[in-house]
Amino acid sequence: DYAGTYISPVHTRVTIIREEDSLTMQRRWGKSVLKHYHYDTFDVVDDDGDPMFKISFAAGIDGRISGYVMPVPDLSEPILFKKMDE
Repeated sequence: DYAGTYISPVHTRVTIIREEDSLTMQRRWGKSVLKHYHYDTFDVVDDDGDPMFKISFAAGIDGRISGYVMPVPDLSEPILFKKMDE
């Protein structure tokens, strides 16, 4: 349910891909693995497997994943990435 393309008014397109039993986040500047943290929250990890930051997915009223939020240093509110309709 998490796989798909997400957009934000501040950032470019991000794609979450399911590869076997893991999720991968593909961005214009690279690719990172998502490691499950708690419920709908995942650690975005670097090449060494160390957490860089967390993202938290949200569901709409229909129960489907509608987007995720990502904290950004120096901003008081996390950035919302909305899931694009496929």
